[in-house]
Amino acid sequence: LAGEDVAALKVSGASAFAGKSLAEINMRRSYEVAVVAVRRGASIISNPDGDTRILAGDILVAFGQPDRVEALAGLLNPEK
Repeated sequence: LAGEDVAALKVSGASAFAGKSLAEINMRRSYEVAVVAVRRGASIISNPDGDTRILAGDILVAFGQPDRVEALAGLLNPEK
């Protein structure tokens, strides 16, 4: 898919998204980025649904336009 980017994005404890579900964040609609997997420690949640909560320390595998993915990275890890 031309122009799309896939990135592994770490969620920091300072992120406003930590502790919220994907449905609460409404990531696909609000940020135009799809989360295709969540790595939590040694576990991987593939194709997470809206009930999946995002926790500090999670790594999100995100798919979308490079500028959108970069903007999301800044929200997930605002300390950088």
